[in-house]
Amino acid sequence: MATNMWATMAAVRGKTHPHDGIALYHRLLPIAAESGTRNTRYEEAFGIVRTIGKLRAELKEHAEFADELASIRQTYRAKRNLIKLLAVLGWVGQGRNLSLRRDCDRFRRGLERSNNNFRQSPTLSRHVG
Repeated sequence: MATNMWATMAAVRGKTHPHDGIALYHRLLPIAAESGTRNTRYEEAFGIVRTIGKLRAELKEHAEFADELASIRQTYRAKRNLIKLLAVLGWVGQGRNLSLRRDCDRFRRGLERSNNNFRQSPTLSRHVG
């Protein structure tokens, strides 16, 4: 089955059968995290994890999501930019509703700041220039 159909199926199924939607999103997550280009794949993977969190919140299964999130972080620990995105998911269960776009914009700004700091590092300029 095509992965774009999985996302559609997960969204539709999640409305009436949240546990089935969560299971489909879990199958889609590794594909999203490994395919695509650079940070785009991480934004897609982040969106999937965030949707799982919303479904768990609707079911009042915050502890289950916390366990899933810990497992996801462990599985993808080598993917630093994905881990940085996942760090904003501390809102789950706290009543805040952050938009994916705002979360991703915050991530991009942080990444740009860290890249600028790296480029301006005196240690780096000694080694490179």
